[in-house]
Amino acid sequence: MSPCCCSGERDIESDVLVAVYEHVGERIQLSELADELCMDEDELRSTIVKLSAKTTVKLVFDRSTGELVIGEPKGVEKTEETGGTCAYCNYPLPEGAHYCPSCGSSVE
Repeated sequence: MSPCCCSGERDIESDVLVAVYEHVGERIQLSELADELCMDEDELRSTIVKLSAKTTVKLVFDRSTGELVIGEPKGVEKTEETGGTCAYCNYPLPEGAHYCPSCGSSVE
């Protein structure tokens, strides 16, 4: 963790949640949000997956652009072959999946 934000103990989930609410309705590069929070991108991604079940704000990661979309996700279209796509990372879900095989977030 970089010393640019704070030193000592910090509640990472609270910091991320505050940042998410500050960016509602926006698309932001995960790397930019990680820099803003002085966090490693992998740590931020993991924290966002945990928070996605705790917050009313929908968090969607667009793998094609590397952007975090903060707000309501696009509707999930289910087909006979798949269970739709993950609301967090847009990964195609196998039928009956409870968790995304790509990012691990709950799909229920």
